[in-house]
Order: sequence, then structure tokens, then C-alpha cells
Amino acid sequence: MADAPIIYLPPSRFVSGSLTEKNMTDNDGRPIDENKQQFRIGVAIRKDSPDFGTFWEALLTAAKQVYAHNPQVAPVIDAWTQNGFQGFSMKFKAVL
Repeated sequence: MADAPIIYLPPSRFVSGSLTEKNMTDNDGRPIDENKQQFRIGVAIRKDSPDFGTFWEALLTAAKQVYAHNPQVAPVIDAWTQNGFQGFSMKFKAVL
């Protein structure tokens, strides 16, 4: 597997999770096996931040790099940004 792209977040606001306690349940409240528990946080980035555009472009570029082996995905990502973010979804993991 290729190295994961490094993307730096612009100034953000911490909105959920914990930096000191692992997430012990899933989104439905079910227990997660101890060996699969992770630290999980949520951050909010202001869309009017001067650095948001740079972050957004880096995120889209990273998504295209991850799916480079599947050339049909890049046009879907481009269309996703133009059609109200329908038809494609992505999650990204921060390494702390």
C-alpha cells in the first residue's frame, strides 16, 4: 500500500471525541473489541478560513491519489464537488 498523503489542517475547533480516552463503543453504542479501540476526535474548520481552500484541494487530491488504481473514481470525485456532494463520500484518519 502506498504511503498515506500528509495533509495539514488549517486552524480548527475541537468538537468531539477525546485525545486521552479511546473510543470504546461504535456509533450504535455497541462495544468495540479492545484491540480495535482507537482515539477518535472531530474537528470543525471554518469554510471562510483563508486556508480552507488549500486544505480542501489537498483533501481532494489525496482522495484521487488513493483511488489512482481505479481511474473511474477521479471523475466521480470531481462531480461530487459540483453536485452538492452526492454520489461519493470519504472519511479520513488523522494520525496524532
